[in-house]
Order: sequence, then structure tokens, then C-alpha cells
Amino acid sequence: MVCVHCFRGGIRIHNNTSNTAANLAAMGARVGVIDTDIQSPGIHVLLGFDETLDNTLNDFLWGTIPIQQAGHDATNRVRESVTVAEGGALHLVPSSMKAGDIARVLREGYDVGTLNDGFRDLRRRGGRTRTCPA
Repeated sequence: MVCVHCFRGGIRIHNNTSNTAANLAAMGARVGVIDTDIQSPGIHVLLGFDETLDNTLNDFLWGTIPIQQAGHDATNRVRESVTVAEGGALHLVPSSMKAGDIARVLREGYDVGTLNDGFRDLRRRGGRTRTCPA
């Protein structure tokens, strides 16, 4: 497991993370990216998703879906720029880009324990989900 974090904005952390994830998948690794940049999400755009994604990390944090349903398969999207080796896969759990969802998180916050439980659950299941087949 690798965690990428930065206390400062504007250093291209989303670009670095998406490129690293795509390259690891290209080498045959099964990669899961969880965008915890809830105030300023954006990695899903770099992986070829638009802003209208349903089932996001926010939905999980608010208790409306299990963490597995927030996952989206991005493997075919990165295949447009890299050749993914057999067994390689890339899955994304995005944060919501909807202004109302961002405002809600800023206003209400979220339970960090719930977030940690979600991480553990995904790790325990090895990324195998209904929306992210492995």
C-alpha cells in the first residue's frame, strides 16, 4: 500500500498520483486510488471521468452506500495512453466534484473513523467489488 499526501496545493499531486497509478497498472499491478482531496477533487478528470460521477467517497462517508459501490473501473480509460499488462487494473474511488457535496463536507465534516474503516474494508476485500471487478 502506498499513500500519497501533500499539505500544500498546487504541486500537481493529482497528476503525479494518476501517472504513478497508470504506470503501476501497466506493469501488471492491481491499483486502487482513493481521492481523499474532498475539498478540491480532480484525479477522476485525469483518469477520464467527467464531473457527473455517481457513487463517490462522499456518498460512503454520509452512509448512503458501502465503500465498494463508490469504486469505478478506470483500467480501460488508462489503456488509451498505456498498455496495461495482464493482471493489471486501476480502480478509482473519487470524491464528488459537485459544489453542493463539497460545501456539505466543509460544513458538516465527516467521521475519520468511517474513512479508515472504508480503507480497511477495501484492503481486506482486495478491491473486489460489484462495480470494480478484479
